[in-house]
Amino acid sequence: MRLTGLLHVPDGAGPFPVIIANRGHIDRAIYQPGMDSRAFSDVMARNGYLVVAPDYRGYAGGDEGPNPFYTGYYADVINLIPMAQRLPMARPGKVGMWGHSRGASITVAATTILTDQIAAAVVYAPAPADLAEDYYRRYRQSGGNPGSDTWPFPPEANPDAYRRVSPINYMDVVDAPVMLHHGTADTVVDVSASVAIADTLRALGKDVTLYTYEGAGHALQGQYEQLYFQRTVDFFRQHMGE
Repeated sequence: MRLTGLLHVPDGAGPFPVIIANRGHIDRAIYQPGMDSRAFSDVMARNGYLVVAPDYRGYAGGDEGPNPFYTGYYADVINLIPMAQRLPMARPGKVGMWGHSRGASITVAATTILTDQIAAAVVYAPAPADLAEDYYRRYRQSGGNPGSDTWPFPPEANPDAYRRVSPINYMDVVDAPVMLHHGTADTVVDVSASVAIADTLRALGKDVTLYTYEGAGHALQGQYEQLYFQRTVDFFRQHMGE
């Protein structure tokens, strides 16, 4: 499968630690590479990180492919990791991972699948890690049409299938430290989605930090955005070095 994306390269000779940047959902009709990931990627590149930002299947001229329950996107990101590690300017070893919104959910899923390849994960305003909850959220927001390509059937048709594909049920295998950020006034994804992830990881004895931003929406702005960026840079430096 041929997919596209952006590579944000720091100044200098390298090798540089690698971060995969997973952007949120954007309608294909208006999508341009870098939407929703460029600000983060530029900040991290200025701080010495090589950032790979995938477009996902079906975007920006990439090949189409199945994506039930977003598992196609999971595969795109997981398969990107060894490719990114082989880049000539990449530092060998584990990668960092960041995601916003749907990309944050992909990041959460990746931490439960490639447990030995992710050094640290930043999860920013994720959709629910319980996919039954996510289905009903999308159902409400879409006016009853969440999309059959992603949601081939509702949870009540096969509850066990939803349990099997929900990352919230696999948090026990997460090895990477996780930092979450979420605005308390987010109307796209309620802050409870991040709270549920953090509570589950904490109950399992995992390394998790949750920051909430009072009155902030789905995309942090102004001083909140700057604070989130600084916390994120410090977090990756702590767990990946420079």
